[in-house]
Amino acid sequence: MNLFRGLQQMVAPPSNSPPTFYNGWFNGEIENAMAASIRAAKADGIQNMEVTFFPVPNPDEVKFGTPLNQRFGKKVAAELKMTSSAKSGVDVLVSRYLSEFSNHYWATMLAESPVLGGGTKHIVHCDAVKKDSARKVASARVLSFNAALKEQSAGSGKVKGKDPVILVGLGSADQWRKGQALSEGGPVVALNGLFSETYDLGGPLTAPVSGGGVEFEPVYYLKRVSKGYAFRAYPNGWQAWIELPDLSVKLLKDWGDERPSLNQVAGLVRNTSNKQYGVYNDRYAPGFGERL
Repeated sequence: MNLFRGLQQMVAPPSNSPPTFYNGWFNGEIENAMAASIRAAKADGIQNMEVTFFPVPNPDEVKFGTPLNQRFGKKVAAELKMTSSAKSGVDVLVSRYLSEFSNHYWATMLAESPVLGGGTKHIVHCDAVKKDSARKVASARVLSFNAALKEQSAGSGKVKGKDPVILVGLGSADQWRKGQALSEGGPVVALNGLFSETYDLGGPLTAPVSGGGVEFEPVYYLKRVSKGYAFRAYPNGWQAWIELPDLSVKLLKDWGDERPSLNQVAGLVRNTSNKQYGVYNDRYAPGFGERL
């Protein structure tokens, strides 16, 4: 299955619309879309890339076990070879640390894709959850952020030449800088950072920084706003999408390469929703968890 995904990723054009809610988390759509955007960015000479989307279908309810999240947990456990119960299909660690192992799942899918090029792929996790029980990934190593920094400090770093680095769950701007510095010139992907210190679209090093330039380019980006989403899939533009009462989404505006502010996207989506649908366009949960 991973080989088939890899072949798709080599030929599929970058997406110009958000993943299907919520089949995109299950059918390979997100894997293919983020790989296509990374491939396009690399072709344009971009080496430091941000990839951000919610790792589970219902991120706000990850602690409460919605049906969609439980279903996705089964998928993650199976893909990572962590299924310990034929009845549940979910390893206890995946169930307990769903977000962390979901992010590891996405990182392994990216590491197994051909878009990052050759060399050893280094999956560097910023959380404290050990991934030892997950299946090994060919031509890749998995380590914690602190372990990677200790290697580098001791002069024994194993990131060599054009080796790709996948940084998972970065936090502060300082952590982004230290993670970027692990690379010796190969591609760096910041995957699903925890927060942005600027409370805006993109991570803390994706806005113009002191010294000029943009250190990370958001190449695949999906963020929930009230009543809809901010979305970008490189080389396509930044977009605002509204979520409709029937669960579908509709494009409201495309800013092209000019990145809007979070307030611009949120305000446009919220005002359009209130004007066209009033109180009838709110998130609800039929069957306790199908939509949140």
